[in-house]
Amino acid sequence: MSLVSRTHPGYGRGDHTIDVELLDDSELIAELRGLFARDDYRPPMPPTVALEVHALSKRADADIDAIVGLVERDAMLAAEVLRIAQSPAYAARMPPRTLGEAVMRLGLGNLMQVVWQAALNAKVFKAKAYEAPMGSLRRHSVAMAHASRAVAAHTSVAEDQAFLFGLLHDIGFAACFIALAERRQREPIDVRQEAAALDALHAEAGETLAQLWNLPKELELCVGHHTVAEIQGYAHPLLATGLVAQHLVEELGFGLIVDDVALEHTSGAAYARAKDSLALADGVIAGLRSDLEMRLPKALGEG
Repeated sequence: MSLVSRTHPGYGRGDHTIDVELLDDSELIAELRGLFARDDYRPPMPPTVALEVHALSKRADADIDAIVGLVERDAMLAAEVLRIAQSPAYAARMPPRTLGEAVMRLGLGNLMQVVWQAALNAKVFKAKAYEAPMGSLRRHSVAMAHASRAVAAHTSVAEDQAFLFGLLHDIGFAACFIALAERRQREPIDVRQEAAALDALHAEAGETLAQLWNLPKELELCVGHHTVAEIQGYAHPLLATGLVAQHLVEELGFGLIVDDVALEHTSGAAYARAKDSLALADGVIAGLRSDLEMRLPKALGEG
């Protein structure tokens, strides 16, 4: 299949022209990998407020009023935070009416999770030409966040760390869709036909994005290796937690699927290695599956 490319010096800033007939998997991977490696690559960014809230929430002297003030600087983000805080996944019998009330009820741990979810919903999981796969990615990522936190409760992994990892593990797919959507004079690719190529590249793209966002090094490393349970031959608890969560969400129908084609799938071997490394008994897995079957629809506003 042929590829004819003319790259403008402004490529990565929105000014580029690529004329193409068809791309096979290797050509698509090479094109996207070349884009992500460019010094002038401009990644999709969450609101600066989300990164500032993340940094502030990690301080021992974190002040609730200061955090509310940060979130209020971005009206779209603030509205999305309040919407999520009012959802069945977080709200008690009486949903919060104001952002301040939501923050007080959520506490710092849950607030950070909600802010990241709101930031990705509002700014990162957006690409007009790829609305369907982005919608599936957003649904899968939120399901993974809640499932990872549930699994982490039975491990040594911090629940807030597991939630953020689950939410961000597939950000490489978002980077790919946004890059493809920004190409000029090109029809959108058929995501179903290019599923293998996107799957092959997404972890690498996700690690690049995590690095550009200045996320913690451990999180960056795990995003880049989230399809396996081990790094350099050693099982990593956060990776293993994510793989067990992914196995469960796929079983429950919350996998990353576009038009009946799975963009990724947890291998049985990787799941078994992850489950064994965490010493999770079959009874625990069964309990998690039953709990998530009830919890995930509420977290996604589907139940």
